Amino acid sequence: MLDLIIGFAAIVILIRKKVNYGFSMILGGIVIGLIDGFNLSDFYYILQKSALDYSTLRLICIVLMINILGYLLRDFGQIDRALENLRFLGSKNILILIPAVFGLMPMPGGALVSAPIIDPEASKLDISQEYKTFINFWFRHVVFFIFPLSGAIILASELGDLSVYRIILYQTPFFFLAIFLGLWRIRGIKNENKNKDLNILFIWHFLPIILVIVLNIFLGLDFIYGLIIAIILVFIQNKSKNFKMILKGFSYNLVIAIFGIMFFRFTVEKTGLVESFLIDWLPMELLIVIIPWIMGLATGLSMAAIGITFPLLLPLTTSPLHISILYVSCVLGYLLSPLHLCLIVTKEYYKSNLGKVYKLFLPLLLILLLCNLIYAFLI
Repeated sequence: MLDLIIGFAAIVILIRKKVNYGFSMILGGIVIGLIDGFNLSDFYYILQKSALDYSTLRLICIVLMINILGYLLRDFGQIDRALENLRFLGSKNILILIPAVFGLMPMPGGALVSAPIIDPEASKLDISQEYKTFINFWFRHVVFFIFPLSGAIILASELGDLSVYRIILYQTPFFFLAIFLGLWRIRGIKNENKNKDLNILFIWHFLPIILVIVLNIFLGLDFIYGLIIAIILVFIQNKSKNFKMILKGFSYNLVIAIFGIMFFRFTVEKTGLVESFLIDWLPMELLIVIIPWIMGLATGLSMAAIGITFPLLLPLTTSPLHISILYVSCVLGYLLSPLHLCLIVTKEYYKSNLGKVYKLFLPLLLILLLCNLIYAFLI
């Protein structure tokens, strides 16, 4: 147990020191291995397995292409045009949709992209800086529960060996509850400035994302091939042959992150440390809710929390529903974390009072955490 605690502590400290979380995961795995007496051949085996394992290579391809697709949609202005076509919904609904739409596009601190777009709409409705921060932060992240192209859900699916759509099915109630809680919190804001002209062109701008999901659900086409088609479609839609833009969407940090997560996973598997978490006096239901929540809170990174806790706790569970419970707890801890980059950049942009912002969303996160705990005990 001590080796795990030291390994976790090393990862959290490195992440807090702004070390790339892929490198942090690798170093945390090395610390655990050294304490457990690994020799060079053990580390070589883990290194080789991490680099050549099919699930590692598949994850890297998918996450990279999602990042590239998001970059292209933003850079070609398709997201902006889609939002312009949605103005018939009114100012309040646009305020909710702007961060939600940008939440579909994965990027660290991505809330900073939507914050300036929300600002003029929010100013029309005379909304405080704290409520602007809440709206931008909360509605950006509720889609994390159900969006099948979320890197975090795809990672959970791979590590848990469970379909993305089954995970989404299990946590759909949390999505609707999070939406309800968010709407309740901003219930005093009126929906004004409606444009009565319905415009469905937003579907055309979102078509690449829709296509990936539709091809996967109805034709069983792997996300890798669907994403390739979607990337090609973006260039066709924009009549562009500037394929060098693809390189701008490429992220070495994501490659290192996925490799680091898999290195940590295979290290934990090789040590056989999982059994040390069989704590007789602590119910399994409590472990699978609290440990991921703490890791999300400590790291401020959903994928890091998933990468740490899934290899550790999944071997102890018997129900596929536990994968969803683990995922939800990781996300809730991540949302509450003061290290969460989206919260930091949104707060800085609006110059809002962080204490007042926490008062807006902390009760909502605690309600979701309590529901997840009840859910764990009921299944």
